[in-house]
Amino acid sequence: MKPQISAILAMVLLAAAPAWAQEARHGHDAAVEEPDAQDSDSMMAAHKVKMEQMRALMEQARAADHANEKARLIAQHQEIMEERMAMMMAHEDHKVMMKKCHQHMAMMQDMMGQISARYQMMQQNEMDGASLTSR
Repeated sequence: MKPQISAILAMVLLAAAPAWAQEARHGHDAAVEEPDAQDSDSMMAAHKVKMEQMRALMEQARAADHANEKARLIAQHQEIMEERMAMMMAHEDHKVMMKKCHQHMAMMQDMMGQISARYQMMQQNEMDGASLTSR
């Protein structure tokens, strides 16, 4: 049963790949622009630095003996986290990326619905065939 679902899913993904590649090559969605690789790299580097700061603050908070020190460290962590979240949500490239992710997820859900419907039909046909031969 599971190998059939995996095989069907693989066929669907392979069949859809050329369409996705063609869409990407022709740029049908003019509103979606790829971010500049250098900007993306520097943005990711800054993100990693802030993530390390947040991890360090959390470790210090865990190790803190005094409640006031722990609260101060957690507040600093929260401040950096809110700053990063606001920046991610405000950055136009992330909005575009999220839009594309949601579009692709919707397409995948549609395809999975079709795979499920086909699989259910195959199961029903097997049961109908079995009931016809047992008569």
